[in-house]
Amino acid sequence: MNNYAPLIRNMQIMYPKYKFVMVPIIVGALGYIPKSLKTNIKELGFNEVETRKLIRKLQNVSVIGTVKICKTFLKFYAGF
Repeated sequence: MNNYAPLIRNMQIMYPKYKFVMVPIIVGALGYIPKSLKTNIKELGFNEVETRKLIRKLQNVSVIGTVKICKTFLKFYAGF
């Protein structure tokens, strides 16, 4: 979150009439999500059903990415 604080500050200076809020979206490599994710997504304006679908999709994409990394590693490891 520290990486984006200067960006938000610059946006506030450029557009003083708007309100900017940093909403962290954190998903682990195996699809783990913190308890606060549901609240953070609802803060973006999603309803309960959309929130559950979005969380499921984020978890799915995360696990698929991890599997791809594992397959790539195994391909290189098996070659030695």
